[in-house]
Amino acid sequence: MFTAGQSDFLIHYIDPDSNTLRSYYPDFLIETKDGSFYIIEIKGGNRVDLPITKAKTEYATRFAKDSKMEYVFIPDNYATMKLQEFIALQSKQNSFYTFDNKHGELYAAQSQSTDFQNKLDKDTQYEIKH
Repeated sequence: MFTAGQSDFLIHYIDPDSNTLRSYYPDFLIETKDGSFYIIEIKGGNRVDLPITKAKTEYATRFAKDSKMEYVFIPDNYATMKLQEFIALQSKQNSFYTFDNKHGELYAAQSQSTDFQNKLDKDTQYEIKH
């Protein structure tokens, strides 16, 4: 499901500039046929280090963990690929890009976890809700 501002799926976060409660609409919400959910965000490299991006990512990661979901970051240079092509590429590399927050620094990193790819790498294993 494409969620950016068009659905009831949102995550509340504190805007670091105004210190006010705001709503964040991640780009996609994917439900696999086994009932797992993945919150997907596509972000350009020039926006990764912005305080608002860090705040959204922190709250989305926490929300996903508390809700038994997974938050997944996809670099914008992959955004024009079809989902199947992206997953195939990531499967070949045996990695997936995620956000890590260590020592207060937020960065895109490759994860060795193949859980996401394993659930999505066959057309029969997933569906994207529209």
